[in-house]
Amino acid sequence: MITFEINHYVSFMKKLILLLLVLSSVSLSAQLRQRNLFVEGSVGFSQMTLPSGLKSRVFNFSPSFGLMLTEKTALIVGMNVVDIRSEGSFFGNTRNNSTSIFFGARQFFPISDKFYFYTQGLVGYGDLFADMYGTLGLNGTNQGGGDQVNIQVSPGFVFFPSPRWGLTTRIGTLGYRFKQSNSPSNFEFSLGSIRLGLLFRFAK
Repeated sequence: MITFEINHYVSFMKKLILLLLVLSSVSLSAQLRQRNLFVEGSVGFSQMTLPSGLKSRVFNFSPSFGLMLTEKTALIVGMNVVDIRSEGSFFGNTRNNSTSIFFGARQFFPISDKFYFYTQGLVGYGDLFADMYGTLGLNGTNQGGGDQVNIQVSPGFVFFPSPRWGLTTRIGTLGYRFKQSNSPSNFEFSLGSIRLGLLFRFAK
């Protein structure tokens, strides 16, 4: 199962890099510069089914604001809204909602003047609300809300089809979630999660 996911991930990445390299051959100028400001909005959706029958659907939305400290390094601040719905667990169906504010840094590695690879590290703080319903008489019952701290590292790409507008994609995450509630803290690793976004650069 894990080997299949890794092979699928590698295959997708090869196709994505090839496509963006072809598109980046068009002669346009959209180079990031020091003191540039940008805003970005991204959405993501993933779905997973385990052999046990547990099904999980994850949706997230994340607006953010960035400041280029250098031509390759940006300071990032933003907000992340996540909705997770699971079916088939021992306790019935569950729904988890969280809203957090995050800050961090993004390091760009230019492949061409329009195509960038980046890595970013973020630290977020927010609230978590967990709800169980469907079985055991737990309908509408809060089952473990509380504050949480997230530390996350993820790679991504940016392609500029025009000088100010950029298309972003973030693939896979590695993180640690510390929950100040009855739920345990845990590491999180995902190859299958994909976030797509739109970036606008305030060029001088």
